[in-house]
Amino acid sequence: MIVMVILEEERNKDNKMHVQMVKIQTANFLTFGYFGEAIFSSTFLI
Repeated sequence: MIVMVILEEERNKDNKMHVQMVKIQTANFLTFGYFGEAIFSSTFLI
C-alpha cells in the first residue's frame, strides 16, 4: 500500500517536471520565434 503511494508521488513529480519543461520550451519557442521573425523581416527590408 505504501509502495503504491510512493510510486504515485513519483509519477506526479515526473508529470510536473514534464509540464515545466514544456512550458519552458514553449516560452523559448515564442521568444525566439518572435525575434527570429523580426530579424527575418528586417533582413528583407534592407
